[in-house]
Amino acid sequence: IWKQRLVKSQAIKPEIASSGLTLVHYNACYCVERIIQKVLPKVSCAFRTAGMSPTHIVKRWLTACFVNILSWNEICNFVLLSVSEGAVYTILYCVAVLKHLEPRLLKHSTHHT
Repeated sequence: IWKQRLVKSQAIKPEIASSGLTLVHYNACYCVERIIQKVLPKVSCAFRTAGMSPTHIVKRWLTACFVNILSWNEICNFVLLSVSEGAVYTILYCVAVLKHLEPRLLKHSTHHT
């Protein structure tokens, strides 16, 4: 029901509504992408060079709740802290994971270019 209402809503841009993302996920992905551009410019450049958006990765992480990415204990901590601390924690957590992966991302981006 909510996805249908989202698609029909006049207040939301059609490209956002048709993307399949909830508004919360869209805003979180947008914020992560903007923070990465400012804080991790090399990672942002690596994504652009690969022709991919960090939004795609973040969307996948959030919709799957980091399953097969983190250990079960880390997933439980992520969920509990996200619920208690709010969206800002979720956004900063995604940025922290990308910061942690920065050496690998840069290595693979220079290796494949």
